[in-house]
Amino acid sequence: MQYASNAVLVKARAMHAGRITDAQFAELASCRTLEELLSKLRQNKRYARLLEKVPANLTVEQAEELLRLSVFDQLYTLSRYERSGGKEFFQYYVIKNDIAQILRVLRMLINGSRENAIAAPPPFFGRMSDLNLFKLASVDSFPSLLEALSNTPYRGILEPFVPLWGDKQLYLHVEAACNRYICQCLTGILHHDKSDKKQVDKVFRLYFDSEWIIALYRMKKLKMQDTEVISGFFSEAYTEFTKAQMESLSKAEDIPGFMRILSQTVYAEAFQNMHTGDTEVVVVDYVLKKYLKELRFFTDPAAMVFCYMVLAENEISNIIRVVEGIRYGIGAEQIMLALTGVSHNQKNSP
Repeated sequence: MQYASNAVLVKARAMHAGRITDAQFAELASCRTLEELLSKLRQNKRYARLLEKVPANLTVEQAEELLRLSVFDQLYTLSRYERSGGKEFFQYYVIKNDIAQILRVLRMLINGSRENAIAAPPPFFGRMSDLNLFKLASVDSFPSLLEALSNTPYRGILEPFVPLWGDKQLYLHVEAACNRYICQCLTGILHHDKSDKKQVDKVFRLYFDSEWIIALYRMKKLKMQDTEVISGFFSEAYTEFTKAQMESLSKAEDIPGFMRILSQTVYAEAFQNMHTGDTEVVVVDYVLKKYLKELRFFTDPAAMVFCYMVLAENEISNIIRVVEGIRYGIGAEQIMLALTGVSHNQKNSP
């Protein structure tokens, strides 16, 4: 329905208008206690309802978990409009959250820690997800993780990696396989969707290319050249890279070589006048800048919702970085330099 589509666009733009500004982030970064920061956050309509009933003795871990869950609340608001228009795009985020929960448990198993193993999403996710969070919360081994994933498509993703248990590269292999599954699901969802394919393709080419650049950059730092893992983070369906560029980037032997190849691609403008160590921040800032622009002009609901969610997730990540900075006594100026998509960030200057 055209009415439902227009409602999504209007709602997303209205919600984005309530974002935390750069000046407000500077105020948050100047806080010296968690209580002071939460008090300032309550002055923002987006977080006021979320924080109105939290206990005074809220821990840093609890605060961070609460903030992460607020992303789901924002998605739910938008997905109600999306679903009224007959779209299935919101299902992408359910799958993405499922994968995040599974990878979180896997990290817990690998690290031998049981702290904060499961992040319980809002009730609406439970009605859409294949996961059984109660079973997932009791996982204490790789076999029990597979058992908890019985009757879900996720068991089939992890099962081939049973022989790799104990291998230091297990996590990357599983993460790459999960990423491949997410790409496949998204392609299927959009194939049946009536979205404006030109706008949607533009959004996802940028997103998946940026994710691949970051993943590949990290692997280059680890001197990892596993082609199966590298290809798992690459989306053939959504990319601006040519096959030759993809192969050259994959085979680059070191970071300088990797950066030289990147500077010859369509993303060259993102890497001008930068230091090598800033690569991940530069990529994220570049994507956010593009999405912020597209949010004003896109007319397709699926493209609009995705842009909005990327920006909303970044805002939460920035707040959590501020929380962590306060926790460890880091100064306001240094905290601001750690934030992405904020104009005070000067790390990209030559």
